[in-house]
Order: sequence, then C-alpha cells, then structure tokens
Amino acid sequence: MPLHATDSIMSKRSADARLVVGRLRGPDQKDFAFAAELVDLAGSAGVDPVLALIQWLLETGNASSPRWNNDLNSSGIGIVANDTEQPFVIPDVRKSAALHVQCLYSLVNRKLHPDIPLWPQADTWMERIWLPKVRSNAMPDVRTVGDLGLRYVENGRPRATWSFEDGVAPQDTYGKKLANRGREFYPEAADQELVQGGEGPSSTVPAEVEEGPIVFGRVPRPPMVEMIVDKPVHQGSGFGYDRAPAPRKNVGLVHHETQGRGSGQFYHDFFSCPDGERCKNALVDFFIDKQGTIFMFNDPFGTRAGWANGGGVSEAGGLEGDGVRFFSIFGANGINFKLVSIEYEKLNIEDFTDKQVQSGGALAAWIHDLDGQPWEQHPFVPKYGCVTSFLHYEFGTTDCGKGELDDISRVQAVTKGIMRRFQQGGGSSAPIEPDVVELPAAPLPGGLSLAEAQERFGTYRKHLPNGRVVTGGFDPEGIISLAWANRAAEEGEWPRIADWYVFEDSAVLLNLVTFENGWMMVQKSERSGLMWVNLVPVDEEEDATRGMDGAFSRRVLGNMGEIRESVGELAKP
Repeated sequence: MPLHATDSIMSKRSADARLVVGRLRGPDQKDFAFAAELVDLAGSAGVDPVLALIQWLLETGNASSPRWNNDLNSSGIGIVANDTEQPFVIPDVRKSAALHVQCLYSLVNRKLHPDIPLWPQADTWMERIWLPKVRSNAMPDVRTVGDLGLRYVENGRPRATWSFEDGVAPQDTYGKKLANRGREFYPEAADQELVQGGEGPSSTVPAEVEEGPIVFGRVPRPPMVEMIVDKPVHQGSGFGYDRAPAPRKNVGLVHHETQGRGSGQFYHDFFSCPDGERCKNALVDFFIDKQGTIFMFNDPFGTRAGWANGGGVSEAGGLEGDGVRFFSIFGANGINFKLVSIEYEKLNIEDFTDKQVQSGGALAAWIHDLDGQPWEQHPFVPKYGCVTSFLHYEFGTTDCGKGELDDISRVQAVTKGIMRRFQQGGGSSAPIEPDVVELPAAPLPGGLSLAEAQERFGTYRKHLPNGRVVTGGFDPEGIISLAWANRAAEEGEWPRIADWYVFEDSAVLLNLVTFENGWMMVQKSERSGLMWVNLVPVDEEEDATRGMDGAFSRRVLGNMGEIRESVGELAKP
C-alpha cells in the first residue's frame, strides 16, 4: 500500500531503495548510496523507511535541490528560511542518513536513538537546537505522517513540528503532500507493521483503513479499576447525586481537572461517605491518574447521576462554547444525566500526560460508540446537531478546563482514531485531528424567535443575599432561560418566570427559581447546577432508603413539604 497521512512514523516494513531512486530523472551514484543507507538506518531505529525515502524526495525536489546536491541535506534539517546557511557540514551520505533518521526518531520519542551515532557538529546542533524543541512541553505529540505538519505556539512564537508549509492551513497539508509523493514514486510499498514509539498512543495493526459500512458496538471497553464510591442509597436528590428514574443513556462526556494531586484511592475516599470532603456535594464517574490508569467511581449506565458537570449560577449566564447548543437541545438535567464525567489528575499549569490522553481517548471512544455516533465528524454528532465532548467551563461559571483546549483536542484525536478502526472493522487507530464544525447559533426550543421568547418568559426579580432586588429577562445563552424554553417546548406550556433567590452559606439551597405555574428550579450544591425540582431532596443519611413501597412514597411527600417550608423561610426578604 502507498504511504498515507495516517501512517505511523514508527514502523517496520520493507522498502526497495533502488526501485524508488530508479524512478528519478537522472539519479547519480550518491542518490542510490544515500537511499540504501537511509533504508538501513531507518530499519535499525524502527522508523518507517518508506516515509524516510518519500520525505527525502519531497524535501529535495526529487533529489534535485542545491541543498541536497551541494550540502547533502536530505530534508531541510536546520534550515528555517530559504536564505538560511547550512548550519554544519554533513560529511557523507551515511552521516546524512543518520541525521535524518535521528530527527524523525526523536520527534516521536523525544530522545535520540542510542545506536545511531552522529558526529561532533551534529551532536552540538542536536543538544542546542533540536532536542530542546522536541522535549518542550509546548510541542504536540508526533505519531503519524500527518503530525509532521502540526502547528503550535511556544513563548508567543509560531512553531511547527517539521514543516510550516508556508504557514498555510490546514495543518495536514504536509502529510497529504507526502502521501501524494508516495503514490507517485512508491505505490506498491508494503503494509506497515507498527512498533511502539514514544510514551504515548501507538498502534499494532496495519494503517490502511478497510472502507466499509460502519458497525457500532465493536469499540472495546478500555481496562479500568472499578472502585465504586460509597454513598447512601436514596431515590431523590442528595449526597452529591440525583437518582435517575431509569438507567442513564449517555450521549457524551465532560472532561475535568482535579487541580490537585492524589491517587485513585485518595479521590475515591474524597467523594465517599461518611468522611469524604465531597460526601454530600459531588460525584464523578471516572478518574484518570497521571499514569493513565482509569478508575470507575460511578457506574455511568446506572441510576446515579453525579453532581459533576454544572456549577455556579450566581450570574444569568454560565454557558459557553458548545455548551449553549447542547443545553438548548437536552435541557438542564441533561448535563449530569446524559454526560459522563471524567476527572484527570492535573494542576492548572500542567498538560495532560500522553498516557492520560490515550486513556481518556479510549474511554471516550467506548462511550461515544455505544451511543451509535460515527467517527467521521467526531466530536460533532449529526443525529443531535451538536458536539458531545466538552470541558467543564462550557456548562458552569468555572475556570475548570479553560486552559485545556489543546489537551481536549489531543483526546478527541485519539478518540476519533480508535472509533474509526473498530467501526470500519480494521485499519489504524492512529489519532485523527478532530473536525471543527462552524455551526450557526442554536435555534431556540419550540421554534420561538428571540422576541417571542422574551415576551413569554417575562421579567424575573432576583433577590440577592444583601437584600437588593434586581430584574432581568430572557437570555438566549442563559441556563435558566434555555432550561425554561426546553421544558416549555416539551410540555407545551409557557409559564412566566417569577422570582430568583440567591442564598449565601445556606445549608439547604444556593439558588431557587420559581415560575408562575409552580415550576421550580433549585441548586443544592455549587457542583450540582440548577435542576428542575422533580426529584426528592435528601439531606441526612437517615432519610436515605432502599425501599420503593408505600412507606417510601409517604416519606417522599414529607421531605418535599419540609424542603418547601425551608425554602419559604430562606426566601423571606
């Protein structure tokens, strides 16, 4: 098979150097000698010799450039502009091939291959220029042919993994050029036999995708440690979770950062009752430590919907990015009932580790595939008309995830590659850059115009903790406004908003929103987000029950009465 942009850089396969060079126009002896050395050294390092050969042809104008013929520079190595002088003398074709292979190898592995020696001038350049670049935290992971054209920013300066392609987007232009040159000069190249390269994601299957109908349900569940968090059992709302009326049907995920350090056992205890710090006010589904180990803290297909993905609604907004469209479609309860939560062990100043990226991508691929979502447009899902992979800040007034856009793109790339491999029934699971779908503003539920929504919603009176009362109206990107529109469209009833109470240091509620027909939204915890009151509040462990009989029903009504009384007291001016 010819070279593909999705092929792995680290690969063992045969390559016929003489055949490729023989297709050049007027090759000389040094061309044949260099190609033979390049194939030999690439094979020793585990670098794909087909890629190395084709890159040499692309970078040197099919072995015709002055930098190749005069300087033996096989791939523009050390050349940052057309007028850049050759940074060091390359003594012979063997050394030129060794330099080329070491540059490719170190891009993937962030270190030099121990068994391919260079020479003093090249060693100095490697230590001063190349290795600091490939070891930088700013440089994205490089695994595939297409990754050789990735762009990034370091210290405010634009950088590229290998080729800038004159700064023209898209970033996979270089990979496509390599693939096209490969089809021209070596269409009969053997299949890849991939090898492990670097600390991050890699594959062990041929990279050619077998085109065919997409089949769902074949993405495997990744290895994980089941460590279910202990919480009192109840059928209402409390202890960091809501009881869903039926097993959850997940449509996507929200990625979080712990902003702290700790093991799987530490965070299990952190959320557990009776002594955990988040016993009563939070629960997440999964935790991934820095080594990439996945811990399941809550069954994502059970009936516990953890308080994880919302939070902070003291302002009328709270939704950002793709969260607005999702909220408009799935409503207030959708963010915890329909989205799996993943916490990554990570400080604000850190990036996800390669192993976290791989594990997060594998976990996400499993969840998205189970919902019957095709890989091609991930993270956009055509059947819903929205994205279903989020960072926490897109649903709440929080900074969680605001600095992780590059990390989430890496996770989504791994997710997309894994989904493609298993949904298509073969091929590579190499990461694929996620699509960025430019969507118009989400239509309002019920097909309302903005003017109609503003008229039907009315004006709320917001009661602040200091006794002040402010007013406001419909916000097309606001949590309360969209939750109201979503529910009203479903039920065919459009009540006007009445009062919004913001409580400070309350043991019962943080926010209460009322409507003229009796609808109520409440927020019990900073991490729970605003929810419709159609679940039973449970505040004390003795109120929890395993029963579902008549006694339980009477307890439900009693608790609702108590909560309404408490709310009444809190809501007094």
